[in-house]
Amino acid sequence: MKKTKNFIAVLLVAMGTSSVAFAGGDSLKASSAVKVVSFNKNDSYKLIYKSEGKQNVTVNVLDEKGVSVHKGSVRVVEGFAQNFDLSNVPSGYYTFEVVSKGEKVAQTVHHVSEVDKLVEQVALSSNANTKKMVLRSSASVSSPLSVAIYGGQDELLFTEEVKSADFFTRVYDLSQIKGAGVRFTVSYNNTVVKDQKFDF
Repeated sequence: MKKTKNFIAVLLVAMGTSSVAFAGGDSLKASSAVKVVSFNKNDSYKLIYKSEGKQNVTVNVLDEKGVSVHKGSVRVVEGFAQNFDLSNVPSGYYTFEVVSKGEKVAQTVHHVSEVDKLVEQVALSSNANTKKMVLRSSASVSSPLSVAIYGGQDELLFTEEVKSADFFTRVYDLSQIKGAGVRFTVSYNNTVVKDQKFDF
């Protein structure tokens, strides 16, 4: 399956312990602090940085392999807050770093992409006796889900877009469809999250 490339009252992601280190590698008591929290369905994050005085800092966001997905400079006065959108990067662990005057503070978050969440939160089931298909979703997503039903020869029989609420159930009556089976797909932003065949 193709994967596509901000405190707030409740922290909804697993986060690592903040760390502080100097260029020499020695761990010292932090004179600065960083915190990362999620919001907006866990695809956006807010980095909150507190420090003493005025200074220029560098902000890095690194993936699990240490590859930078963001790098920028900020002029701060006793800290700042900055929002980051990770909706177009794959699931994984991302480290937010703030570097200033030889000091580095960092925090790691576990990011789960919308597509990967949908794989777990969208379910399909069938009833062979009534020839009905049931689509259930517990996902809250920003774009519609695209539903397509194909016949035994892979011909398109039906398609629709479902503007998802937080939870929904839809039932599809396939009793008038000739043939022994169908293929049912659910896509999000042109990425297939479910593709199942059902025989009747």
